[in-house]
Amino acid sequence: MQRRNELQQALEKYIPKTSGNLKQQNLNDATLQKGLPPEMQVISGPFGGICGPEATQVIATWIPDGPFGRACAAHDSCYAEGASSKGLCDEIFASDLYTAIHIGSEPLSAFEKYLMKKLLQNVADIYVDFVKTSEEAYDAYCAVSRNASKGFCTVGFEQKNTITSRRSGQSSSFSGSALGAFGFTLEYRCVRTIFDLDDGFKIITEQCQLR
Repeated sequence: MQRRNELQQALEKYIPKTSGNLKQQNLNDATLQKGLPPEMQVISGPFGGICGPEATQVIATWIPDGPFGRACAAHDSCYAEGASSKGLCDEIFASDLYTAIHIGSEPLSAFEKYLMKKLLQNVADIYVDFVKTSEEAYDAYCAVSRNASKGFCTVGFEQKNTITSRRSGQSSSFSGSALGAFGFTLEYRCVRTIFDLDDGFKIITEQCQLR
């Protein structure tokens, strides 16, 4: 019982209590096609709406922000500004999520810290996998006008994956630095690969890693 209470207290330190008030929302057809349960299609959820798809705010309110709101907001800005590749934005996002866990767990007791890191790292892993591999994240990046004309967004999600997995391209690497959501300078190295298409267009991908 004591450990359960400690876990509850740790959770409350990370995830603010919500009033539980749910309000009706008008959703477009695209939202309804997401396959959400009916109750999640017509009402907003209990969370802040920062983490999740910007274009569909109701869905975002069903995705916990917790300590990750700052990282999610920075990731949205990275997509929207169009100055960085999706690969780099996603890699910085991953670093920001894990930094948020580290910073937020510092005031906790050893037991609380262990529990919260275990729980939140699993959540962070899910968020990172989603932005790196999902069609929704690809569409969110390419929907920004500054990104739409980039080689990365030349074709649709499935076609891009098919072409890049079956063809070899010309690769080159470059390094640089970027500022994370918490003010830390992040050094990175990216590999840019260019795939030539039959119609003269190109697909350009970037795989990045922080150092």
